[in-house]
Amino acid sequence: MTTPPNTSHGRVGAGAAIVWAVIGIGVIAPAALAIIGAVRGMATTGFRTGIDLPSWHLVLVSLGSAAGIAALAVLFAWPVGGVISRARAGASFAAAGPMLLPMYLAYAGWSVLRAPTTPLGKWIGAAPEHGWPMLPVVVGRGLAIWGLALWAWPLAAITIAVGVRSLGPEVLESFKMDARSRIRRTAATVRAVRHSIGAAWLLVFLLMLGSAVPLQVALIPTIAVHSWEVLDQHPTEPWRAWIAAWPLILAAVAAGWVLASPLARAGERLAALGGEDSRIVRPRWTDWAVASGPWILALAVPFLAFAWSMGSFRGLTRFLHDAHDAILSSGAVAASVALLSGILCLAAAHATSGPRGARHARTWLTLSLVWALVPGVLVGSAIAQFVRLPALPRAFADTPVPVVIAHLARFAFLPLLVGTWLSAAEARAVGDMRRLDGAVGLAGWAKSAAVGHLGPALAVALAAGCLSLHEIEASIQVQPPGIEHLAQRVLQWLHYERMTELSAASVLLLGIGMAASAAGMVAARAGRGRTKRGSHR
Repeated sequence: MTTPPNTSHGRVGAGAAIVWAVIGIGVIAPAALAIIGAVRGMATTGFRTGIDLPSWHLVLVSLGSAAGIAALAVLFAWPVGGVISRARAGASFAAAGPMLLPMYLAYAGWSVLRAPTTPLGKWIGAAPEHGWPMLPVVVGRGLAIWGLALWAWPLAAITIAVGVRSLGPEVLESFKMDARSRIRRTAATVRAVRHSIGAAWLLVFLLMLGSAVPLQVALIPTIAVHSWEVLDQHPTEPWRAWIAAWPLILAAVAAGWVLASPLARAGERLAALGGEDSRIVRPRWTDWAVASGPWILALAVPFLAFAWSMGSFRGLTRFLHDAHDAILSSGAVAASVALLSGILCLAAAHATSGPRGARHARTWLTLSLVWALVPGVLVGSAIAQFVRLPALPRAFADTPVPVVIAHLARFAFLPLLVGTWLSAAEARAVGDMRRLDGAVGLAGWAKSAAVGHLGPALAVALAAGCLSLHEIEASIQVQPPGIEHLAQRVLQWLHYERMTELSAASVLLLGIGMAASAAGMVAARAGRGRTKRGSHR
């Protein structure tokens, strides 16, 4: 009997080298510098002397805000998750459209409805004169939580969809037969996927713990906002901000350690979404109508609000002219991050395609997940320290390269996770056949297995490019002088309520996000088609 040759060293090496280079430069080295700086700072200053530790009030507000956002996001996600679980390939990426936009965009769009010139805005503005002094603050904070939930619900929807799909058509059909009403069927389904619902809530909760925008604009005092303020107050002592954010860092490390392996194993279950199964009853138009509600609230309403606020498309033309440099520089960085993320996704798939490469996946995913959950301003400050090391040329820090490194490191978890999923989705028999045919090493893998991975890798690249285009927190500390960044200008307009410029920029970003979502859906469907054809050869 012929056995596949043991060529794991050759196959794993090239992809693993790329992944380790990204993790080493973007995560390990900056994190090590941050830890060393914190230890030295505490040794010099003293543990409590002059250190801004978070108060219990900050901790409780941070936990409460994140919990509320996560609960609201799960409510939005439930109808969408049920539809995605029965939809065809590409629906997951289409549902992820809101997350391809700035997380403050929904908040800003809904805030247009309370502008001082609108009837609602006039009523809210006059509330303090009628004995309701806190109403404007409460409305602003409520809109921040509402907007973040509208941004984060796709993550919860995909998680719920995986759980519903794993039940199987027979179980779902039994719910229809046993339950006499839709309410009872829904209750039975909720009980059956309660663990997936809990996982969806937990993922959004962890993501929101480290988010500072738009909570900062809404004046919600969280630990993430506090650490940003400490960093602004002590720009030459960034270790103080790391100490101030220690609960968030501890939560990120614990989440990375616990969740990396389960998320990696979820690849096979996620790959089943959109699969062909004659037993599955596809969603009806009424199901799509209900599921479109969160999408409309997150995208359509803000788009219409911004278009109304902008007045005419002359405002968009004027914005494109005035922000020309910021758009070009941010677009160049986003394109670089997109290209590198696509390569990183393929490198992870190649590195984990062999028996030895899979051992490294937990380490990569753990480190990158921790870095994704740590507040972005801390990631940016750590990378700023790294690029200013004496061993590196001084001019290096004044180029856009540090911004690319910060964004790539910030979002590395996405391409690494999808690459691991792509490798796990390959049938063992197909892999053995490829090795028997001599398709080993990087070139052999690229000619055989990589073809089916191009579609998902392109979708990941589009998503990473969109995330980079509007990343604020990790950009502030590494943005070189003289080079404008579009996201920072948008944040300034949001702070100072310059609604004309903000509306024009938001219309542009919404258009880019919708186009990227549609292109990603097409790429995901094309990738699934190539994979299926390749598996039948």
